[in-house]
Amino acid sequence: MKIQNKYMIGAMFASSLLYACGGSGSSTEEIPDSEPSPANGELSLNIVGLPDGTTSTISISGPNGFSSSIDGTTLLSDLTPGSYTVTTNPVLIDNIEFDVMPATFTLNVSANNTAVQELVYMTDVTSQGVISNFGSVYVNGVRYSTDDVSVETDDSSDASEDDLKVGMLISVKGRQTYDRSISSASNISHYSKVEGPLDAISLADNQLTVFGQVYQLNSQTRFENTTLVSLQVGDVVEINAIQNGDDSWLATYVELENGQDSFKLKGELSSLDQTAQTFAIGSVVVDYSQAEVESELANGLFVKVESNQGTVDGVLLADKVEMDDSNDDSDSELIELDGVITDVFENGFSLGGRLVNWSQSTNFVAGTSAELAIGARVKVKGVRTDNGISADRIRFDREGEIEIEGLLQAVNLDTSTITILDTEFVVDEYSQLKDDSDLDIRRFRLDQLNVGDLLEVEAFPSGDMLVVKKLEREEAAGESDNDSGEVKLKGSVVAIDGTTLQLQGVTVTTGQFTEFELGDSDVSSDTFFAQLVVGDWIEVEGIMQADGSVLATEIETSSSNGDNGDDESGNVEFEGIITDFISIESFTVNGRLVTTNERTIFRAMADSMLANGVRVEIYGREAENGDILATRVKIEDMDDNDDYDIEIKGILDADAANGMIVINDQEIMFDESTLFSNGSAANLLQGALVEVQATINANGQLFATEIEFDDNDQQSDVDIEGVITELLDNGELVVAGVTIVITDNTVFENGNSDRLEVGLYVEVEGRFNDEQKLIADEIEIGETESDDLEGSIGQILSDNQFTLGNITVRHDRFTIFEDGTVEDIVAGAEVEIEGFINENNIFMAEKIEFSDD
Repeated sequence: MKIQNKYMIGAMFASSLLYACGGSGSSTEEIPDSEPSPANGELSLNIVGLPDGTTSTISISGPNGFSSSIDGTTLLSDLTPGSYTVTTNPVLIDNIEFDVMPATFTLNVSANNTAVQELVYMTDVTSQGVISNFGSVYVNGVRYSTDDVSVETDDSSDASEDDLKVGMLISVKGRQTYDRSISSASNISHYSKVEGPLDAISLADNQLTVFGQVYQLNSQTRFENTTLVSLQVGDVVEINAIQNGDDSWLATYVELENGQDSFKLKGELSSLDQTAQTFAIGSVVVDYSQAEVESELANGLFVKVESNQGTVDGVLLADKVEMDDSNDDSDSELIELDGVITDVFENGFSLGGRLVNWSQSTNFVAGTSAELAIGARVKVKGVRTDNGISADRIRFDREGEIEIEGLLQAVNLDTSTITILDTEFVVDEYSQLKDDSDLDIRRFRLDQLNVGDLLEVEAFPSGDMLVVKKLEREEAAGESDNDSGEVKLKGSVVAIDGTTLQLQGVTVTTGQFTEFELGDSDVSSDTFFAQLVVGDWIEVEGIMQADGSVLATEIETSSSNGDNGDDESGNVEFEGIITDFISIESFTVNGRLVTTNERTIFRAMADSMLANGVRVEIYGREAENGDILATRVKIEDMDDNDDYDIEIKGILDADAANGMIVINDQEIMFDESTLFSNGSAANLLQGALVEVQATINANGQLFATEIEFDDNDQQSDVDIEGVITELLDNGELVVAGVTIVITDNTVFENGNSDRLEVGLYVEVEGRFNDEQKLIADEIEIGETESDDLEGSIGQILSDNQFTLGNITVRHDRFTIFEDGTVEDIVAGAEVEIEGFINENNIFMAEKIEFSDD
């Protein structure tokens, strides 16, 4: 048995204030007694915090030599009024000592009344993990009351709870009952892993690099004052992280620091060289030759390094080195940890450098012992032993398998559930809650949600329930004009039925107007569903229907768990507003240089529409310095309320009837509120060429908000295909003997106007003008005639060129490498290459994958 030093709270004697549920301390309570003895009173002592059947030894003494000993909840009657002294003794359960603080106190008994006192038995606990919620503070699924807590941060030893945020890593020291139903914090220490300038940012890999150390991001990483896509190399950030492997870390919290001129790094000291006066923290080498050192250094110590100079030649120059005791839990018997498994052995594993043992009596939640593996994130509750931590409960931290953005339909505080898209989600003690609305409530709770709030929820299935991992309120009810039917989904496909699919209980239907994307290519419904399989991750934008399903306006392939990559190619996707526009070949989005080439697709737009201030979606490949080579550029509507408008252009199949027109078998409703241009409802006759702006109602019907009659409504659409035989000086081209006119409204698919050249195969849709020239509405460029390459590298021609057989292959800073790096390009290496042949007959490598064979 390990006896702990207990901190006595002398001031509690007078009021008999003890720990109680909800952090509200127990106190003497006067309850009228229906039939007490005349002029005498009663004393009710209630035992709390011990398992049923546990014996406790409590002695009571009082006036006139009164003395009694009890071993459980007891009512003492017929007591002489006066002061009574209660003395409690520790109780040993599973070699853990539980006691009442203070152990001895006095109570006043008055005539004709009952004095009631709870005796709460608790033991010392240390919990190290991520803040998931407030009210008071939730860590590792436990609510710690913070009525009388001291808070320390890197910046202040006298901080407050207001300095803490969801996602931060903290160490809580406090007291806890046997069943953990009552937990009280006495001290909270916040500890960031690093504070320094960003060396590199990878959207493709979801990684940040500071002082040469890589920090992995996931969908649970919280960002403060910034977002991943807006961060720039050189920005100073504070990162909270848990160990993800020997030299890697998983970031739980990232905050952009403004005007920071000093840096910090924390971790375990290793590779100490007292002669060179250097040591390592992970992969970071620290030079402490000019530093103020708090105490003698030794391998295995946890230290905090402060630096005003940063790194020189990859070495961090320390100005101060001090011991870091934020991980110290030696004064507690109960331990709670959050971390990623770094090693596994029989009936045990390593978690953040700590040894955790489990047995047949260990309770596994959201997983089984068979799933304990390197890389798995778990939350452990256990008891300190000489051989590490003996776990009595291990909870797997599951990745989210569905993401939904939509309006809150219902909230049930009794069952801790919310409803979005007619789907019920359970919010448990591990769920992260955050308010990103204009209300910006820091201590955000479930009871502060309102029907109509716009929520983003990430959840995972557990049995027949969907459990919330992360809940963010994007907008409070009434903050925007968001239509209640507009939703976004992301998740893995669990079933496919024709052109309808299921995402974790949400049915998604498609229509003629649904846009489909595979990677960076627009495809037909037939092509999309021919390649889609159960288990694929997709993103859906659409409209909620009356039956609870979602009618998709756009579906695209995606990657899981919050990655920015769209598929397995390593490409990235992000949105932002154009700044520093130079040309369509070079402009800036979110501080990142975006370049385009002849293969860049300007989707559903003319490239002449690009300019400063235009919001765009960029899909492309990322260079090491963060520059992007765009393979697709799409203009996004600046008005979020129009995100789900549908544009349909075509010839009326029949005369309008009963408030309905039909284009290509698609029915579209209209009424007196519909706006008309270049005509009226009377002109809605068979053969009329119109452009329709429409919305979708809850029943999946299209309603025309605007109908524009084309000036050339007597002309039929014309399709021409063939190779380009001439490029005229005025920008026109000739295909199959027909002169094609390109306008600012011409839409290109599979490339842009830079790709146009004699001999290129194209398909052109348009209408003839009076000069019998075809005005191109859309030009689809045929795919480049080239195959992917596979084989052994031959000669190394230069730093960026080599041969594969008789083909010259060139790679550049935008080439994606898999299972290897540019250093692995050597003669004889087996590779698979994706790319295209340029005008100089050189194969441009977009992706190089190294083979083990």
